[in-house]
Amino acid sequence: MVKSLIAAFLMTSLAGCSALGEGTDKSERQVDVIHKLYNAKKFDRIYALTDEIYQKATTKKLNERFLKTIHKKLGKVEEKTRTGWQANTNMQGSFLVLIYDTKFENGQGVETFTMKLDNDRAKMAGYNIDSPALMIDLEE
Repeated sequence: MVKSLIAAFLMTSLAGCSALGEGTDKSERQVDVIHKLYNAKKFDRIYALTDEIYQKATTKKLNERFLKTIHKKLGKVEEKTRTGWQANTNMQGSFLVLIYDTKFENGQGVETFTMKLDNDRAKMAGYNIDSPALMIDLEE
């Protein structure tokens, strides 16, 4: 009996790991798409790919102004390295938070993407960037 319970627990755990791995892959691919659109200054397309959680918190116009400001100060994304992740599940769904050290043309930043996992898709539900270069006045 104990062996069957342990086997059932291990199978459930492994299935969860597999789903998390698939969610991570989907989320990372979506971050790549977002970065390509960002580099092409297609901010409206980025907004169209976001989850309704993001859209309820941020208007299309505010999102465009925000991303234009980041692009103006930091430039294009050149490379990124994932430095952390966290999985969460709550009443709104399953989420994966991906943290990247990102090198832009004009500086460094730490980007945090909150991705909502929904069946076969990952959609951005939150975004944050921390970069000293965003605090520097371009007129200097």
